[in-house]
Amino acid sequence: MPITLNLHTPDFDSELGNSADSDNATPLTVVLKVALIPENPHGGEPSRPPSCTDRPTNNRISIGTDWANDLHGRVFRINQWGSSAFQHFRTRFKREVEQAWNKRIFILFPDQTNRNQALNPTDYRSLQNLSLIGRKPPFLRCRLRIDLVPHTTRHHALMHVLNVASGQSCQFQAFVGRRAGGVDEGFLTNQCSARTLAHETGHLLGLDHVNADDPRCRNNRHASICYGETERERRDVMGTGTVVHGGHARRWLEAIRQHTRHQPGWQATHIDPPMDELLRRATQ
Repeated sequence: MPITLNLHTPDFDSELGNSADSDNATPLTVVLKVALIPENPHGGEPSRPPSCTDRPTNNRISIGTDWANDLHGRVFRINQWGSSAFQHFRTRFKREVEQAWNKRIFILFPDQTNRNQALNPTDYRSLQNLSLIGRKPPFLRCRLRIDLVPHTTRHHALMHVLNVASGQSCQFQAFVGRRAGGVDEGFLTNQCSARTLAHETGHLLGLDHVNADDPRCRNNRHASICYGETERERRDVMGTGTVVHGGHARRWLEAIRQHTRHQPGWQATHIDPPMDELLRRATQ
């Protein structure tokens, strides 16, 4: 069967390029269709003062009247969205998420000398620049594209966006959770940093917090320890940092295995481009 160039799944879509570039790299694009919904105040409690006192939480964000509670039960005021302000957030969300994730991950091909890994020779050849076969080892250059779509159409994630007044002392915590039917659903605010937007998108890409396996995260996956214990963990985009690496390639690895119907041997890296690893493999 020929390689599939376009895939649609409940969690993501993907597109595999039909030609390799001068590095012998073929683009592999994961596409997330995201519906952004503006949440406006309902009115009724205009004078309620904000409070930053932590209270018991059920790990749910609640919105009512002119106020909302974050994951720690802290209260803050939400404002009406203007059409231009919300459009600005949409543009910023797409730009900053794609900048954070795009072309940071690369996938190495299965080892063709290993009979347990080798890709079908026809497929192996078709994913290369024909003029570079035997001269440059092939690899996949991973990309991320955010398609902002209406919530009434097919989407992979639904994000409620709140307009929080600047300068508030309470820091709203964004999050993504899984709802019935398999669609990710979560909350963001206009005050979210680029780092936060990249982190929450990591959850949409099937990733958990960098230290989620720590026993202390079992009861509260938003505890500080879940975002990293060591400096290296904290620098991770799934901690409190911005570093994207090969360990974040879950969706791209799923995609190429589905595009080629070939499971073993694909490896992810973040070396740009991954020439050192490719050359080391070629000389082994």
